[in-house]
Amino acid sequence: MGFFRGMSFPLASITIYNSVVFGFFSNAQRLISQHRHGDGRHPCGMADLAAASMLTGLMSVGLGTPVDLVKIRLQLQTQMVLADVDGE
Repeated sequence: MGFFRGMSFPLASITIYNSVVFGFFSNAQRLISQHRHGDGRHPCGMADLAAASMLTGLMSVGLGTPVDLVKIRLQLQTQMVLADVDGE
């Protein structure tokens, strides 16, 4: 049971993160297709997919980096507290 303790927040947050990323990718594809072809339902070519993927990657990094930074700082803070307790 101890292994799974604290796993609820990461599992919930990664679910939300993935849904936002895939939603952004879908909207980026639709926007690029509408801009290039005049119809949002037109099938995307490789260049369109590459552009949508790059935009999604930029958004993903911008969204994921601050969350990961907070998680790492909290982990380090917890490790320092545990080291202080062990050192006494």
